[in-house]
Amino acid sequence: MKLLHFRCRHRFPELPLIDRCHSYAIRTKYSYRCANGCPFSVNRHSKSLDTARFVCPRCHGRLELFLNKLAGAASATPGRRVLSTPATPAASAAGNRYFSCFRIGIAQIFRYIIST
Repeated sequence: MKLLHFRCRHRFPELPLIDRCHSYAIRTKYSYRCANGCPFSVNRHSKSLDTARFVCPRCHGRLELFLNKLAGAASATPGRRVLSTPATPAASAAGNRYFSCFRIGIAQIFRYIIST
């Protein structure tokens, strides 16, 4: 990759330099912050951390989940605290209409296979 970058830079010197890192702020939907008041914060696109299992790496305090305001924000802005626990895939799928229809359809297929 470095060789390709070197060749492109010498072949097209009028083009701007190519960086390996992005220069924009990444907007995330969720933030986990330390409940003890230390400045530690970690941003995520999904509710991927188990707050019962993971703790703050600085002070070993409990982590709290916050929902960031994304509309019109240039970066992850502090938002409101989310009081519910992260949803499990089974719990979120159980309330889904598609999943319930799929489950009924699979049950009918299995009954047909077993009866033949």
